[in-house]
Formats: sequence, structure tokens, C-alpha cells
Amino acid sequence: MIWMTWRQFRTPALATGTLLLALLGGLALTWSEVTQLARETGYTGCQGDACRAAGEAFLQALQPGWASEFHIAAIGALYLLPALVGIFWGAPLVARELESGTYRMVFSQSVSRGRWLLVKLAAGCGAAALGAGLLSLVLTEWAQPIDGASADRMNPLVFAARGIVPVGYATLAFVVGVATGLLLRRTLAAMAVTLLVVISLQIAAPFVVRPWLAQPVTTVSPLHFDGDFGISMSPDTGRMTVHVDPRP
Repeated sequence: MIWMTWRQFRTPALATGTLLLALLGGLALTWSEVTQLARETGYTGCQGDACRAAGEAFLQALQPGWASEFHIAAIGALYLLPALVGIFWGAPLVARELESGTYRMVFSQSVSRGRWLLVKLAAGCGAAALGAGLLSLVLTEWAQPIDGASADRMNPLVFAARGIVPVGYATLAFVVGVATGLLLRRTLAAMAVTLLVVISLQIAAPFVVRPWLAQPVTTVSPLHFDGDFGISMSPDTGRMTVHVDPRP
């Protein structure tokens, strides 16, 4: 059963794996560029108020290089990966079997229906979680200086491409694809519906679901000053700080 699942699953898995390897290779090649720029601009090892100016200089030096391009590409890939997993991995996994009738041959053997479905789900979910987790882990470590300097780790666009969030999205997309295929029993229809559902979930999660998971804490205090000011957010604690530079 494992061998047959791999034979059916190997083409989309190898295609997605090739894309992930290309992105990981790009991040590996530009890793030294990011660390070198952070060190040259003084952002590495900075403390206190000096980090603000050093962080701005680091982000400005990073913009025209290949590292910035790969950063955008990797974030885009982590947003695109759940849709690809749901469309090409999840939706056809069972729908193709039901549509073509090949499931009858499987059920006529010694393999039970529960084992047949369990092996398929385990292989697909495991591969989706492993691929998304590997890319997210490398990108999170690679972009650590960028997240610290920009202080936008909690930004909805960045948050969904860091840590374990991409793993959850990829696994959810695969399960949605399989469930849609079971219900519709038509491969193309299941792929189209899966795409719409996954995109809707990615849009709804940061703006509708996430605010209900943890209510924001708001503190209002008077602020009177005559000078320049800026706002930054700590990537570790999520605390927002207002920096005030009074005029002389």
C-alpha cells in the first residue's frame, strides 16, 4: 500500500520538492550577504538606541540586492504552497480514484478502506508539513536580522510566513482538498473548489479568525511633545514603543 501510494504521489511531490530546493538554494546563497550587511551596518550586536539607526541603515543596504528578491520570493512561495498542496496533492488523491473507478480494485484486495485512506492521508499530510516546515524554518532563521530591524514580525503578511504557521496552512489545505474530493468525486471540480476555499481561508484567518484568538491590549496615555517621533515593535514580545526626539 505504501509503494502504491508513492507511485501515485511521486509526480506532484517531486515537482513541489524541486521548487522548494530552488528556493532553499537561493536562501543559502544569499545568507552570507544578509549577515555581512548586518555586520557592516553595525546592526549585529548593537544595543539600545543605536539599533534604531543601524537597523534603518541595514534595511536600506539590503533593498537593491538579491537577498531582498529572494525574501519576497520565499514569502510568496509560502503563501502559494498551501494552494498547490490542496490543488495537486489533496484534491486528486481520492477524487481521481472515485472518478476512474480504480478504488474497486484496491478494495478487492486485502487492504481495508480505512487503511487505504489512512496511508494516503499520512503520506500527504506528512510530506506537506515537512516541506512547509523546512522552508519556513530556513526562512525564519535567514530573515531574523530583517525581522528585528523592521520590527514587523507581527505584520499579518510576515506572520503567516514564519514559524509553524505555514505548516498549519499546508496541512489544512491538504485536508480540505481530500475532503472536497470525497464530496464532489470529480477531480477538476474538486481542484477548483479547493483553490477557492484555501484562498478564502488565507484571507479570512488574519483578519477574521486571529482577532478572536487573543484580544489586543490597548493602553491610552497622553503624549505631548515638540519634535520628531517614530514607532517600533519588538519581534520577541510584540510590544510597541514610541520613540520621541524633542527639538533642542
